[in-house]
Amino acid sequence: TLYFAWRNVQKRFFLFHFAQIAKRHSVRFSNLRFAYVDPLSVRCVLLGAIQLEGDVIQEEVNHKEFLREFELLKNARQDALTELTDNCTISGNSANLLRALATLIEQILSDVNPAVFSEEMCVEAFQFHPELTVNLLQLFDAKFNPAKTCADEFSTRRGELLNSLKELDTGRKKHDDRRRAIFHQAINIADHTLRTNAYAHHKLGIGFRLDPHYMDHVPGFERKSKYPELPFGIFFIKGWNFFGLHIRFRDLARGGMRTVIARDHEHEKFERPNMFTECYNLAYTQQKKNKDIPEGGAKSIMLLLPNDDLVPERAIMLRELELSRSATADQLSKTLAEWTAAQNSEYLYYNQRCFLNTFLRLFVWDEERGCLRYGKHVVDFLCTPEYLYLGPDENMHQAMIEWLAQESVRLKYQAGGAFISGRGETGISHKQYAVTSLGCLQYLKHALSYLQLNKQPFFTVKMTGGPDGDVAGNMIRLFARHMPQTARLTVVTDASGTVNDPSGLDYPALCELFAREQPIHAYPPRLLHDGAFLLCMWKTRDLGSFRKEMLVYEKQPAVARARSACRLLASSSTRRLGCPPRPSSWKVRICI
Repeated sequence: TLYFAWRNVQKRFFLFHFAQIAKRHSVRFSNLRFAYVDPLSVRCVLLGAIQLEGDVIQEEVNHKEFLREFELLKNARQDALTELTDNCTISGNSANLLRALATLIEQILSDVNPAVFSEEMCVEAFQFHPELTVNLLQLFDAKFNPAKTCADEFSTRRGELLNSLKELDTGRKKHDDRRRAIFHQAINIADHTLRTNAYAHHKLGIGFRLDPHYMDHVPGFERKSKYPELPFGIFFIKGWNFFGLHIRFRDLARGGMRTVIARDHEHEKFERPNMFTECYNLAYTQQKKNKDIPEGGAKSIMLLLPNDDLVPERAIMLRELELSRSATADQLSKTLAEWTAAQNSEYLYYNQRCFLNTFLRLFVWDEERGCLRYGKHVVDFLCTPEYLYLGPDENMHQAMIEWLAQESVRLKYQAGGAFISGRGETGISHKQYAVTSLGCLQYLKHALSYLQLNKQPFFTVKMTGGPDGDVAGNMIRLFARHMPQTARLTVVTDASGTVNDPSGLDYPALCELFAREQPIHAYPPRLLHDGAFLLCMWKTRDLGSFRKEMLVYEKQPAVARARSACRLLASSSTRRLGCPPRPSSWKVRICI
């Protein structure tokens, strides 16, 4: 009997995905028993017991293969590789490895052509040539599967696959060249992977510790033209709803962990090809900043994909609440709003935990045994300990900082809670004490003195980063405290929008946003001066497939305030957008 407990598992398609796995492994199941604990909250836990029957259950190797795939069932999805698993060309675990490779190859080849070498195109190449895909998986087995690892077998498989790729000719040269390049990069990854947990049990994502020299084996791309220095080490981690990287430029290094949250699939497609470049540039900059201290520069970045389950799970939640008949319409609306906000936070934290747990397990070292502490199912070609440190960055909330410190202790990492800086109780909170911003302020003072701008009555400041952020928010607070008259902040832009006020933004209002941890779109429009505007990126509406409207508050010059047409526009536009009416001196327009 298979017993399990899963927190916050998707309610739709769960049994369908389990049935698919059972079918692939020729497992029969019966006597299903399920129960929910706290079903109407994000703390919901699914308890289950399933009676399993079949030859696979009696065979230890196949039994473990089944369980390894079942462990990732919580986030199972359908894609082009499902066809290969359904006809048993490859296993479900092999499909997960291929998905991780496809995402990593996209990051490698995006500098060559991001449109041609997207993740979808990489998956399509694996699906279109199943015989080459099987050969690729056998190559990975020969090197990274602890039960099958053999250097001679890997060399043989590698040579056979290269010969097959050389002879690839379907009569469509453009497609052949693209698919050949994708398979060549998969081989490049196999050549330069030093550790992977692809064959491990109880994993929350698939991770690779890469030798950075793979960057010098990308055809059609001169690495030094964009990446002047090779990093010391690179980690790549892929889950169902995220992927991320950690890049460092010295053996001992520290850098922040940030999460980029994709608002929708359009935003995701925009951000995906840039993840490696952004992580590299941030780590490289940190390396330059750390020139006078022992720790080198590093950076971690994770892209969180849109939560496709939120809308259908919300519909299920609404139906359950309606059937309970215990709430009014207003109470239902309030409960759903609170549940949605909690789900968004839990979705972020869950995927961050998956990324960080996988990351830790790829390098936590057992000093007594002289090997990876969690390397039972990992073939380690690095064979040396690594000591890494993180700091908080964008979307790394205090709750996650505390959790990561505890997780580091639980997994017995040598650094313990010091793995992450910025802890509230035992460390120095970066945000509370403006750790980074104070350094920025000192640099600014010296720059102003050098340029002799400190003798001027005021200077203007344009800032990327909103008042809810650590660095930008604290810079606003420091300007308000030390330079309220001389530092005229005219532009602030962040993910939520942009405000532009040539006469200067209101520091008390910005400090209030900082205290409430609100982004710039929450800046009060009534405080704008003549000629200023506030663009709200998150307040939009679609007008068909090709147009989207965004809300812009614009303060009219005094000359135009008496025009009745503008008053009419302000009144009608705000009502259509569901916004409270503004005074007659305001103009609310749509930016297309």
